[in-house]
Amino acid sequence: MKKFSIITVNYNNCKGLKKTIESVLQQTCKEYEYIIIDGGSNDGSKELIEQYKDKLTYWESAPDRGIYHAMNKGIRKATGEYCNFLNSGDFFYTSSTLSDISSLLQADIVIGRDHRMGCGPEGHGFDKDTIFLFDLWREPLNHQSAFIKRSLFAQGLYDESYKLLADQKFFVKALILENCSFQSLSTLVVYYDMNGVSAQKADLFQEEKHRLFRELIPPRIYEDYDKFIRYDSPLLELIPGFNKTYRLHKFIYGEVKATLSIYLNLKNLYRKIFSRS
Repeated sequence: MKKFSIITVNYNNCKGLKKTIESVLQQTCKEYEYIIIDGGSNDGSKELIEQYKDKLTYWESAPDRGIYHAMNKGIRKATGEYCNFLNSGDFFYTSSTLSDISSLLQADIVIGRDHRMGCGPEGHGFDKDTIFLFDLWREPLNHQSAFIKRSLFAQGLYDESYKLLADQKFFVKALILENCSFQSLSTLVVYYDMNGVSAQKADLFQEEKHRLFRELIPPRIYEDYDKFIRYDSPLLELIPGFNKTYRLHKFIYGEVKATLSIYLNLKNLYRKIFSRS
């Protein structure tokens, strides 16, 4: 069994696909299989894949029902210990990325750091080895920099009724409800293309975010969640790691509000003074 199953999903992104393929094939670590699932592209992607077919473990080009249907196709063909979803347009940080992290993997789900192209400095990632429900509510984990034990998918593949957040539903189920082990790495894993579909559909993203939490979290807990993040409560003390983040956000909000209040009061005072002169 190979250490890694690298799965690339593509649809009409020939230019991005070429960068992705080359970044995989340039890896110094060869303990991987490479699977490409193309959705029946008509922009030359299929012809590009055929150029590399001798170096691929499996590939296909056929219409699909969306990104998660394609990713599930890849999972069904995978045989490696860990799955990584490096979609077209994304590429590994260096040619030694897989070698660098291979000996570090110790958990069911491992998250490295990513560089979001055109969006801030390098090194975005998850900075602690414990993860809580609030962490996943606040910001989703990137599947591009995630390494997921393939055995976890035996309990179920990605929910294809989701267009953007089936991977996040999987993470919440695995890490919160099923208590799978989690590990974060300081290693930069991937350049992440911010022009992907999830980055372009903010309204649908929020809609699916609330939907998945409603589906997975008991109703009374979900309804209370909004209160947790809006109001101070002794219940926050019961959630490890939550209270500190919440109070930091509340402190920053309070400072901004106080500064704004002082500014407005001074502005009104000066207006009164100068209107009399």
